Amino acid sequence: EGKLGAALKAAGFTDISAEEFTYSTVIPGNSPRDAAKTFLHATPVGAKLNEHGGEELLEAAYDAYVECAMEGGAEMVDMASAEPEWTGQDLERGVTRGLRFKN
Repeated sequence: EGKLGAALKAAGFTDISAEEFTYSTVIPGNSPRDAAKTFLHATPVGAKLNEHGGEELLEAAYDAYVECAMEGGAEMVDMASAEPEWTGQDLERGVTRGLRFKN
C-alpha cells in the first residue's frame, strides 16, 4: 500500500508486502545548517555533490536541506533530552542540539 508499495510493484516485486510508517529522528547539529552538514557529509550524496560541484554546490545543498526541513516542521531540540543515548557520544565538535524531523 502507499507510495512504497507502488514503487516496489513498479520495480517488479510481487511477493513483498510493504507497510509505510514514519518515526521521529534527530540529526546532530547546533543549528539547522550544522545538522545539514552533519547529514550530507555522512552520506554518499555529500561526496557526490562535492565531487561534481565543490563547496559551492555543497553550500546550496545545505540551504536546500534546511529549507525543506523547516518547511516540513523540523525543530531544534536539546540532544540530552531528545536522544539521551547520544549524551557524551560522538559529539567531539561540542554538539549539544539536533534537528528533529517529526513523525
